[in-house]
Amino acid sequence: MNEISALFDRLQHGFDRLAEEERAKCGLRGVAVEISLKIDMRKREIVLDKLYKYCQMDVHLFTELLQILQRNFQDFTLIVPSLQGYELAREIYRFFGVPVIECIYLKGDTEDRLLMGEALREVAFGRIIEDTEKHYKELGGLKKKNEVLENGLEVSMYHIGREGEEEVLWMQVKIPLLPGRKIANNSDI
Repeated sequence: MNEISALFDRLQHGFDRLAEEERAKCGLRGVAVEISLKIDMRKREIVLDKLYKYCQMDVHLFTELLQILQRNFQDFTLIVPSLQGYELAREIYRFFGVPVIECIYLKGDTEDRLLMGEALREVAFGRIIEDTEKHYKELGGLKKKNEVLENGLEVSMYHIGREGEEEVLWMQVKIPLLPGRKIANNSDI
């Protein structure tokens, strides 16, 4: 708890040091960061419901939180029940490898569909990352998309399969926090 509290203190300090115009950009009426985290010691699970930075602060929120979780909760499983944004998905993939997709909700041109169980065989997490990058590359790149989005909105992910291109509305993923796996330092990012 001390390390998590220290992270929150650094976030508050970073917000206090923001220029007035950057503070005004923060989503949700002045909220700079939103984190919803549940740690279940009995089940050895960490449920990350929400993690989002609404303005430009000099803190790599996801990396710092993962470093704390991995140091203190080795052999726990990280569960993200409604992963929506490309940036968080890319960081999970980058730091931990391929998570297990437990279910995924896709939106196509004609219908929405929820895939679970055997239907998930057609979906690969790494492929979603690649399909998303391809989608935005054709539209001018991720940086351009981020500039267009308002603060607080996440960059959507995409899946290209036999149904064509579908937007990933959300997916539930699970991945173990294994001991000995090195999380990149802020300078590595």
